[in-house]
Amino acid sequence: MDGAAFPHATAAGWPLLGGEDIYVEMACGPVRGHFWQAPLSTNPPVVICPGFTEFCEKYSMVAERLVGLGHDVLIIDWPGQGRSGHLGENLLAVHSDGFEIHLEAAAALMAEAELDDEAGFILGHSMGGHLALRLAAMRQAQTLGAIIMAPMIAPPVMPVWGVRLLAWGVVMAGLGRRHAPGRGATSLAEERVFHQRNGLTRVSKGYEMPFCWFDDAPELRRSGPTAGWVRAAYASCAETTLDVAGQCGAVGRVDLAVDRHHDRVGGMLGRGERGPAVLFAQRERPGIGAEHPLRARVSR
Repeated sequence: MDGAAFPHATAAGWPLLGGEDIYVEMACGPVRGHFWQAPLSTNPPVVICPGFTEFCEKYSMVAERLVGLGHDVLIIDWPGQGRSGHLGENLLAVHSDGFEIHLEAAAALMAEAELDDEAGFILGHSMGGHLALRLAAMRQAQTLGAIIMAPMIAPPVMPVWGVRLLAWGVVMAGLGRRHAPGRGATSLAEERVFHQRNGLTRVSKGYEMPFCWFDDAPELRRSGPTAGWVRAAYASCAETTLDVAGQCGAVGRVDLAVDRHHDRVGGMLGRGERGPAVLFAQRERPGIGAEHPLRARVSR
């Protein structure tokens, strides 16, 4: 990737992606992935599933470290995000007609990168954590483990049935590709202001990072879901991860961990006779990335 195309990100110290973009043609349009092969592939490949509104470049530092450890890395721009097109009426809106489309896109990109039959790891954050868990359940034989960071297990607005009914009504009215009621795009200037108690991170440099990429490539930015996306997300959660025990049963045994302040910070699906190990990191906590036991699993 040419550093001259990303002067703001480079000046801020963020590494550039070092692989190549690959595209697959789906019914919703072309979907992009970035495949970065290690100079010496000594460890299993890692598939990175970004979160809602996220894009490949945001994971450049994580990918660089994994490639340095000998992992080939595939990052996915989900349909309607990053460089995988604009599916909503508003160019900033994130739209989906169903998360099965996302899973099909992931499978197609893995096949394009010739990773579909290789055993490896899956890393996912937020919406990507939800999709990574579903992907792990679909690919038990090929999944050695997964890191699921702050996953979308249950939608934030309750009751589920009420939101699903409202989203269904909006979609049936032909407004599914518009921003969901009350969830329109925010201005870039407003969104860029760091607040210590924001819901993403307590680290100001990390919070600022995506905006460095937007300064160089504004087309990467998305803001706000469509009613169709809300319907798809709630349907996927209701059918899979909303029943955490049932979904975890599809990939292994689960042990939930609660920290001393009663915040749910994680659970680990033990590697038993069947199913991959899966780490849940539900709340941000100092040291959880560098010292967590599953990190060693991914590193070797």
